[in-house]
Amino acid sequence: MRFEEFIVILAIFLIPLLVFGFCWWRASLIPQQRTPHNTRFLARKVTPLIVVNTGVAVCCTLIGSVMTIALLADGKEDGAIIFGVYTAFGILLGVATRPLFRIRASLRTVSDEEDYSEPNVPRPVSESFGVTCWWIVAVLVSAFAMFLGFGLFLVSALLFGLIPLLFWQRRRAREGQFLWLLALSVRNNHDLAQEVEDHAATWSGSYAARLKQLAVYLKAGRPLGLALERVPGLLPCWVIASIKIGDETGTLSEALNECATTQLNWMKERFRTGSIGSLLIYLACYPWVIIGPIAFMTYFIVPKMKAIFHGFGTEMPGITEGFLSFSDHVVRYSLLYLPLTVASFIGVLMLLRFDHSGWRNVRTRLFRRFYSRYDSSPIMRHLARMIEKGKTLPDSLLAIANCYHRPTVAESIAEVYVDTESGGDCWKALWKQGFLSRRDLALIEAAQRVGNLPWALREIADVREKRYIFRVDTLVQLFRPVPIIAIGLFVGWVCIAMFMPVVKLVNDLS
Repeated sequence: MRFEEFIVILAIFLIPLLVFGFCWWRASLIPQQRTPHNTRFLARKVTPLIVVNTGVAVCCTLIGSVMTIALLADGKEDGAIIFGVYTAFGILLGVATRPLFRIRASLRTVSDEEDYSEPNVPRPVSESFGVTCWWIVAVLVSAFAMFLGFGLFLVSALLFGLIPLLFWQRRRAREGQFLWLLALSVRNNHDLAQEVEDHAATWSGSYAARLKQLAVYLKAGRPLGLALERVPGLLPCWVIASIKIGDETGTLSEALNECATTQLNWMKERFRTGSIGSLLIYLACYPWVIIGPIAFMTYFIVPKMKAIFHGFGTEMPGITEGFLSFSDHVVRYSLLYLPLTVASFIGVLMLLRFDHSGWRNVRTRLFRRFYSRYDSSPIMRHLARMIEKGKTLPDSLLAIANCYHRPTVAESIAEVYVDTESGGDCWKALWKQGFLSRRDLALIEAAQRVGNLPWALREIADVREKRYIFRVDTLVQLFRPVPIIAIGLFVGWVCIAMFMPVVKLVNDLS
């Protein structure tokens, strides 16, 4: 690639990225200008930025798609790869527009009568901007490294995949530290706003700005759960839902202690051998280590081997002929296999992102049939705490339905509340919704007769969690040998195919 061509390619990537960065920078400044009377006006100022960013993303996608098809028709595969990456770049810019919609929606939903005790507190800038820019830079660097050498492409892909993992790990540790601070402050009846403000003094950047904003809401008299909901990014959504339930039912201290303990245990078990996270890291890294040597042999060694056998007039073994046919097929359809390989690598990293943020935060309706079983443990613990505080079952169910972070689960709990309020059996309604099994129902009925219901609910929650961990460990341990065996068979086939010609050539010459 000539230097002039490299500059042109860099420009067509850099100009949309600069427009994207400018739109994000302007959008991050708009919430800082908010007063109790201009929220609607500021929401309208975000709209042109959304239009510009979306237009740039659509233009990049269309130009990249048209040029890729045209270059493929002319047989120019190198240029088609570049514009294929440009198409993916445009799609990524379009996905990155979503947080701008969130900024506008948050401004539209805020009441104009809302006031602040400190209106000059800086509004926090979303961390998703930094993460999105990081992924865009990763795609660009990997795309250019692809043309300079597969080894550099492999290093850049692993580098830009593992650094976000370290960032996510630091963020989870920061959340656990903040959660323990809140739990100890509420338990000891300290001034929560002052504790949060002192904690903000130990940090810098957008995280410190979010902590200061949280302290402003707490000083204004807002409950902790609603204040955390106003300042996203400090704690996971399932923790905020538990805090809101604790606020409504007077069990805030118990809810914070339980969430802090759960978060600590989750951090300890994060990368154990049987965890999903360790398996995903394995799937993301190990195959890429194998692809490098295989690609090197296919590109450099196989053509020389063909020339040697052609010079001696000797036929190659059948297994080697099969490997050569496979390598020719891969080279011929490299434009298809390379994007699929990159997409699979990014897909594994995205699954790792979901696993690292916690599956409790997933709220898509795609997995709604699994939520009732998975969420039965925290719901049973919520009910146990509220029963110990003397709350009635309808009030407890109503609080959970109003505050739970998964809409499908909240809808199911609302149906249980309606059934219980009309005189039905709460536990049978929970069983019909899938939160309890027949054995759990029998245990609860026995505990009700002896007056030990909170203990039974906590026991059901503990058994459910242990059973879930055991099943996940079993599935992971059963699946782990599958990629090892598959990669081992493939490597063995390549090694035999590469060394059998040497043996055959020595025998033929002797």
